Amino acid sequence: MNFSKVKEKIKNGYPKGTDRSLSYGTAGFRGPANNLDWVMFRMGLLGALRSKSQKGRAIGAMITASHNPVGDNGIKLIDPNGEMLEASWEGVATDLVNAGDVDVINVLKNIVARFNIDASIPAIVYVAQDTRPSSDILSAAVRDGVEALGASAKDFHLLTTPQLHHIVNVQNGQFGSSDELDALAQSSPAQDASEEGYYAKLSEAFVSLLRLRGEPSAENHYETDIYVDGSNGIGAMKMASLRGRLTGGADVKLPTIRIFNDGKAGVLNEGCGADFVKTTQKAPKGAPYNGGIKHASFDGDADRIIYFYFDEAHAFHMLDGDKISALISSFFIDLVRESGLDLKIGVIQTAYANGASTNYIENVLKVPVACVSTGVKYLHHKAKDYDIGIYFEANGHGTVLFSPRAEHILQERISGACGVDVVTGNGHGHHHRKRRDSHVVFKTDGDGAVVVEEILAPSSTECRPSDAEQLQALPVDDEVLKSEEPVMSTEEYEVLADLPALPAVIPKDELVLKHEREEAQEFALDTSKFVPLDEVALKLADNAINKDNKIDITGDASSGVAKDEAVKWEKDLDANKIAGTDGTGDLYV
Repeated sequence: MNFSKVKEKIKNGYPKGTDRSLSYGTAGFRGPANNLDWVMFRMGLLGALRSKSQKGRAIGAMITASHNPVGDNGIKLIDPNGEMLEASWEGVATDLVNAGDVDVINVLKNIVARFNIDASIPAIVYVAQDTRPSSDILSAAVRDGVEALGASAKDFHLLTTPQLHHIVNVQNGQFGSSDELDALAQSSPAQDASEEGYYAKLSEAFVSLLRLRGEPSAENHYETDIYVDGSNGIGAMKMASLRGRLTGGADVKLPTIRIFNDGKAGVLNEGCGADFVKTTQKAPKGAPYNGGIKHASFDGDADRIIYFYFDEAHAFHMLDGDKISALISSFFIDLVRESGLDLKIGVIQTAYANGASTNYIENVLKVPVACVSTGVKYLHHKAKDYDIGIYFEANGHGTVLFSPRAEHILQERISGACGVDVVTGNGHGHHHRKRRDSHVVFKTDGDGAVVVEEILAPSSTECRPSDAEQLQALPVDDEVLKSEEPVMSTEEYEVLADLPALPAVIPKDELVLKHEREEAQEFALDTSKFVPLDEVALKLADNAINKDNKIDITGDASSGVAKDEAVKWEKDLDANKIAGTDGTGDLYV
């Protein structure tokens, strides 16, 4: 493999911009856009080598900083199956970016030798970007890196993150059957590996679902009006494109989608978007106060979604990822149990999930919940252990995964091979129907934004949690959070997840229950003196890191962490921020 062009490009165009050590994490690399061009170039090099290592299958390179301020940017690679970069290659990315300019060639040679890469295999990298002003020049740097190794770069320009994941997945399905590629990819024609193909499949599936729903009735009152907060980013643009493709006949009542924060006037992620709504517990700028009407907020690259609504008194109510997970779990467990399908369902959460949602899913729905380390990559990996694996982070990032076995069983039932219809339960009476398209939920990263509407449409469930029977049992930890400043942001949790040998943490509810069982205390705790679940879990993790990876829970576990101690701990944390971050978990260069 000839590296002469790489050496020339580094010397004359992309010299290393910092001596600070960086780390490729769940969000890839992310930081101030004015010092990322050299990182982008090196990630282009890595994308080309990754493609060659995968027998020429397409690799995705998404240029975005998600919910970060408009002055930031970043990049994350997408594997051939449409999922995040394989964990073993995250360290490779870290080594390549941290290498000195004179060492880059040797690092590349080591990668080729380590993975036994055949340099003669043609390679291709699919490049896409969000709407940030810096994205054009950074995209060019990625393409320069790809082409410096003699590989091809295909520029899709403006896409959401889920769109690029989908396109990469479907494109690689043309290579034929593989355990790494799902049924959607292997059954899709080549033309589906495009933005237009994405719209066509999603809109066709969704309209088919609405048609199956039939005319509104006393038991079926799907609210079609929805206001969408586009976070002044790529999601607003692409939602408008999808909206224009949702067409049906007289038998279909399509949703009325009204987009605000559409990027025509506001600033990306400034006072708007899913992360803003979740962390501030209030509506974004521009949200119309229409009582009872659904609202949904995307983040900057449209791979997160948070639902909310205002009641008749204009009070704000939020349906975050934990509640979305409960809603989805209720839908699928009813579907499986009432139809007699032999499918294993599981919900994946982290220790920072709303403990009330965990209790509801396990004890009311009787669906098993698995707890994993913080980070989408851990959630996604564990979800593959189930026929139907459901995961949603509280921040609204998640989806539903179907195993090949589940695909086979569902397709048999849908095609009528089993001789009966799928039976769907909705908590307010049951009805029979055949689901002709199971791909409304794309089984790659970040397509959970369509799941809620898919479930609300055919059921009698409304968005308003107070009216939804399956959500009434959720005592909301969010009420505590409304009155207290969060100790750490969502992205800071991801920093903890990337610490070496981080031990598992035990959610607050389990600690409290353990204490109650052992001590049989019969008094109510004054919860006003304790901090929310996240602070308890994080404190345990903080204390455990230097204790041989063991958590000491032999003491009074239910005593929690007093507020004044949590404030002191937060100050200590601020004084000892992890090198290479800005305190939000995003890597700064």
